Parts: sequence; C-alpha cells; structure tokens
Amino acid sequence: MILLVITVVELVVFLDTTVLNVALPSIGADLGLDEAGLGWVTLGAAVVIPAQLALLATTFTGPAVRNRAFGVWSAMAAAGAAIGTAVGGPLTDLFGWPSIFLINLPVGVLALTFVRVLPPDPARSDRAAGRLDVPGAITGTAALLIIGYAIGALGDESTRALAAALLGTGLALLACFVLIEARSSHPLMPLRLFTIRQVSGSAVVNALVGAAHVPTFALLALYLQNTQHYSPTESGLAVLPVAVVNIVVSRTLIPYALDRLGAWRVLAAGLGLQALAMAWFARLPEHATYLIDVLPGTILLGIGLPAAFVGVTTPAVTSVGKADAGIAAGIVNTAQRVGSGLGVTTKPENPATAHD
Repeated sequence: MILLVITVVELVVFLDTTVLNVALPSIGADLGLDEAGLGWVTLGAAVVIPAQLALLATTFTGPAVRNRAFGVWSAMAAAGAAIGTAVGGPLTDLFGWPSIFLINLPVGVLALTFVRVLPPDPARSDRAAGRLDVPGAITGTAALLIIGYAIGALGDESTRALAAALLGTGLALLACFVLIEARSSHPLMPLRLFTIRQVSGSAVVNALVGAAHVPTFALLALYLQNTQHYSPTESGLAVLPVAVVNIVVSRTLIPYALDRLGAWRVLAAGLGLQALAMAWFARLPEHATYLIDVLPGTILLGIGLPAAFVGVTTPAVTSVGKADAGIAAGIVNTAQRVGSGLGVTTKPENPATAHD
C-alpha cells in the first residue's frame, strides 16, 4: 500500500510538470514569459520528491526489493509524463492553457486519500521532542527562493542589476543558514551529511543533471511549436516516446541493472545516453523530419533519464540511517532544482528563434 501511495503522488508530480511543459509556448505567448519561468514549475516537486525517496529507502530495506521499488516508482513518474504529454496538448488546443490546471483536482484528491493510509514515521516521532529549527527554516527557504528568482531574472537585461543584488542577498542568507546549521542542536540540514561522499557526490551530479535536462525539454517544446509549427497536441505526441520508453525501461531494465551493475554504473550509462540525446538535438535543422531528426533523441532520453535519476538518488538515500534518509534525499533533490533553474537561465540560443 505504501508503494501505491508513493507512486500515485509521483504520477501527480510528473503529470503537472509535463503538462506545463507542453503548454509552455502558449503560456509564454499569452503572458509574455520566456523559458526561465519553467524553473518555478519544479518548486512543488522539490518538496514532495524527497519524502517519497525517504519512504522508499526506509520501507524497502532489502537491496533487491528496494531496487524493484525504485523501478516501479520511476515507471510511475514516466506514466505521469506520458499522461501529461498526451492530454496537455489537446486541452491547450481545445480549451486554452488555463484548463491544464484542472487535471490536478481528481488526481490530487485521489493522492490525498491514499496518503491518509500511510503509517506514522517512527523516525519523525523520535525527533518530535527536539526543537524545530525555525531560524534555519526561514533563512534556508528565503535563500533558495531569492537565489532561484535571481537566477531566472539574470536572463533579462532589464532586470540584471536587480537580479545581481538579489543574488548577493540570497548568497548572504545562504551563508547565514550554514552558520545556523553548524551551531544548532537540532539542525534542519545536518552539515555532517555533506561529509558523506555518496550524498555530496550525488548532489553535485544531480545539479548538473537538472541543469541539462530541464532546458532540453523546454527548448524542444519551443522548437517544435514555434519553428516546426506543431500544435500543442502534436508537440505533446512528438515527445511522448520519452515517457513510453521510460516506463518500459524503469519496469524492466533499471531494477536488473541496479542489481547487476550497481548505482554508479547505471548513473554513468544514463548520463552518457542523455549526452548523446542532447548532442542529437543540438543538430536539429530548421526543416526537420520527425522520424529522422526528433524521434531518435526522444528514445535516448527515455532510456537515459530513469537510469540517471535512480542511479544518482539510490546511493544518497541508502548511505545514511533512516532518520537522515529524507534529509539526504532533500539535499540531492534540492541540488537538482537549483541546477534546473541555472540551466534554464544559461540556456543556449533558443532553437525556436535560431533560424529566424
């Protein structure tokens, strides 16, 4: 039952992200937004995903069982992406982009209903007697929000000076957060976790992964709709192979590969496939043929993304105790969100306008 709850919530997270990704060009055209706005889409996932990873790591403790659980979880993420790409386009075409937010209502109610059956977290009960690290929570949250906004605003010349000032403020708050955590008896984010190679290494790698794959999807959607003149429906169907291949790979290949090769080799393979996909998309012509120019890259991403994501998170959440699993997952996932925001802002030339 726990696995069902976790995977349904994961479906909601990726459903939201992919629906918004398909509708991004329409949203940008109506509201005057650029691709940097996509970085804010991931803020909700940054809160939800660490809790899911912690539950998986502490509930399924045997290596083989845990690997299968991660495979099912990754497959559900891909299913959410598949549903999002399939329905996001038609909704945008028929009813306009505001209609995509109605998807959350039935699925969200279902997820909240399932969450009520989760058993209490013993580790959380053990920590209940400790004081809440309010100063750390305030400074850490403010630092990430301000830095995230500043990174997005750096891409606009008219707001660059303000963005630089905000970035300095955010970094100062981040320094305060580190000092508070170092002195706190009940830190929100124990700094000792950064001395664990699996946690710190996974965080760095995941930041780079986020900086690469989020701009790839954003730019691909813009390229298909603005340069190739796909409708939102056609654009969603064009990237659907990413999710379909992801589902198949997550349910079949990923658990087997984790058992046989280990997380780091799976991660290396996933990163290599993502690099090949991005190199493929980098050569997209002004007048593309879908089967030749677009489809191969989506298949490479469909294999590489689940391998990289599971490969980078598994070492972090399994290298610490149960009480720290959620925090370790949060560190790794937050690193990806920060990397995503930076990647969207420092994106290469927009392929949607590259040939104008």
